[in-house]
Amino acid sequence: MTGDRRHDVIGAHACGIKALGVYYGFAKEGELEEAGAEYIVNEVKGILDLEELK
Repeated sequence: MTGDRRHDVIGAHACGIKALGVYYGFAKEGELEEAGAEYIVNEVKGILDLEELK
């Protein structure tokens, strides 16, 4: 699941799926790491660079 706030990460984990946190939304610095997002990117292009998703 892709999200830009800690609530998105928590929701993904509650459903048993990994979270892709994106910092081009509303997240504050460190928020996605603290929530435990498995993947984090700063821009849309970063998603394409994630080897784990290929």
